Amino acid sequence: MPRFRPERHTPAAWVPVQRARVCVVPVVIVILLLAGPGGQAIAGDDPGKLKVKELPEHWRVWLEEEVYPLISPDQKNAFLHMTTEAQRRAFATRLWQLWGRQTGHGARFRIMYEERIKLVREVFRQPTEERARVLLIQGPPNFELASQCSEIFHPIIIWGWGYIEGLGEDVVALFYQPDGLGNFRLWTDFDGRERLYTFTAWEAQLRRNQSAFRQGPESRCANGDQIVGLMARAARWSRDPKYLEAMHNLPRVERAGAESSTHRFMEFSALFDEDAVEMDFDIAGAERGLQGGKVRMGFNITVPTSVLGTTQVGDVEVAQIDIVGEINRDEVMLDRFRYLFSVPSVGDELVMLVERFLRSGDYTLRLKVEDAHSPHEGIVEWPFSVDMGRGKAAQEAEQERRKGLVQRLEVGDEIDGEEPLRGSPG
Repeated sequence: MPRFRPERHTPAAWVPVQRARVCVVPVVIVILLLAGPGGQAIAGDDPGKLKVKELPEHWRVWLEEEVYPLISPDQKNAFLHMTTEAQRRAFATRLWQLWGRQTGHGARFRIMYEERIKLVREVFRQPTEERARVLLIQGPPNFELASQCSEIFHPIIIWGWGYIEGLGEDVVALFYQPDGLGNFRLWTDFDGRERLYTFTAWEAQLRRNQSAFRQGPESRCANGDQIVGLMARAARWSRDPKYLEAMHNLPRVERAGAESSTHRFMEFSALFDEDAVEMDFDIAGAERGLQGGKVRMGFNITVPTSVLGTTQVGDVEVAQIDIVGEINRDEVMLDRFRYLFSVPSVGDELVMLVERFLRSGDYTLRLKVEDAHSPHEGIVEWPFSVDMGRGKAAQEAEQERRKGLVQRLEVGDEIDGEEPLRGSPG
């Protein structure tokens, strides 16, 4: 039986069986993969969600041709809600971390998977055909066997792995080319063995079943006995739901809903809700000091109280403002934060202060301000720069101001003015 190097060796050394290509009239066939995460659609229109074809080309390829066996419907739905390159990059990094934990390979999984993608593109005409999908999920097989008599079998290729985590030892997958045309498909016992034989060979097989003395048509094949034995093993494996799941997508171990990492990522992302009413607000930023080799950067966010809803807390009307921010540099997300402000609703506007610690350079702040008691929210992208020299000057000025305050308190002077409101991280 032909054997191939397992994945612990260089994947590129794996050389699959090559077959001549057959030219046929193109026919568009829509195949619904069993429990395939890439093929599941989310019902209903969502104005805040992009269609896959509307993504930048490199992200469309990533979703449709590379990580389709890994990404769950919830993860894909969340990814299509991302609106900036920085958000997509950060979310993709988060997904690779999650998938690494699911497979038990950790950070090494991304390197392994990208090697598999390269191999798939070298070997298969389409990166989404079923052999490609199985190779992406399980890696190259330890052995491969191809049928060698076209008068008995439609083209068959059988893969085997010595061990697959979660399934066990001696795992076998059988792929067949229906009627000798098109892409290979993963065969299961539910498809029926007649799919694997030519018409005349299957007729002979049925006649053989009616006689105890007639040999089967497989006896005329050089490796017919091996094919039949492995066919039986593939049939047994294909009756196991865990096997079918493992051949179609990455096993799901993450909880869905509000406790999922996908949901938490979106909660800390500056995304505009589809049913929101747009709200204007102002941002002003300045260096406020130094800490640990970084600049303490302050952002004053001013919101008009006329658009805010309130809730009654005792005898006081209280406004609650949810602020979500992302700080990007060269389309890479460097910082994410969330603050909740709960303050009495007085005056014409609320001024809230958010502080972050950054190194010198040019950045873009993407800020979402949302009223907890009305549908009003707004998103602003605000470019700014951070300068260590200005940070040092601000720190010295703050020290002088504090000295002055202490001196005035010592003599009993009143102190005018007030600091902007500071929020607590959400």
